Amino acid sequence: MRIKLIALLSFLGGILGLKYWHTVVFKIGIICLLNPMSIAIVTFVFTVYLLSLMGGILLFKNKRLGYVFVMVSYVCQIPVIITSALNYHITSGAKLWLTFIHMPFLTKIDMHFKLGSKFAFSFYNAFEGYIIGVNVLAIIIVSYLIKNFSIIKTANNYGNESVVKRAYSSREFIK
Repeated sequence: MRIKLIALLSFLGGILGLKYWHTVVFKIGIICLLNPMSIAIVTFVFTVYLLSLMGGILLFKNKRLGYVFVMVSYVCQIPVIITSALNYHITSGAKLWLTFIHMPFLTKIDMHFKLGSKFAFSFYNAFEGYIIGVNVLAIIIVSYLIKNFSIIKTANNYGNESVVKRAYSSREFIK
């Protein structure tokens, strides 16, 4: 059940992310095509959202490649870095940020939850201060998928799909 929920979150996050990506790319238009760094960033973000979308579909079908795609997309969502030199964060489906914020006249630790997909990836911003953090939800999802991926991988080696269902209770799969 939890795997299906993660698959749904990844799938919807991928759709929303690709829609947001499309909107941003068409806003910046020809500027993006003239700068090789912009092309690399746009391609990276597109790949993360595509992995999330495809991973969600494959994970819903309990395919090993779905586990890999979703894990890669969520690993890319773990860091949150907002400084004057670099702005990087990407969210697909939902975020639960735990951040340390330091700005002129403000220093605090903050936790922020939001549904949806969004990204920011840029260099040399006019931001004073910095925000450093992690997406706790992404860490939880990656950890859960790693734990369950080893069970599915072991069960699939036996060539029997029904073995996957018994893998959670059988001691022979947990070594």
